[in-house]
Amino acid sequence: MQTISSLLPNENWEKLVGEKKGRALDLGCGYGADSFWFAEHGFRVDAIDSNSEIKFQHPNLNFIKTDFRRLDLLSLG
Repeated sequence: MQTISSLLPNENWEKLVGEKKGRALDLGCGYGADSFWFAEHGFRVDAIDSNSEIKFQHPNLNFIKTDFRRLDLLSLG
C-alpha cells in the first residue's frame, strides 16, 4: 500500500548528512524517496528492493529490483 509518507524522504537527512557527498546504499528502499534525496544532494545511490517499483528517477540513482540477501554487494563497486 502506497502512503504519502512512503513518498517523502526522512526529514532528518539534511541535519545528519550536512554537506557530505559520496555513495549511499539504500536496502529496502521502498518507493525510493530517501534514495532520490541522496541522489539530489550529490550522492551516487544504489537502491535495492524486491517488492517495490521505484517512483523517482535521477542520473545518480541505480535501482536494483532484487532481494538484497541474494545480491553480491561487492559487485556494486
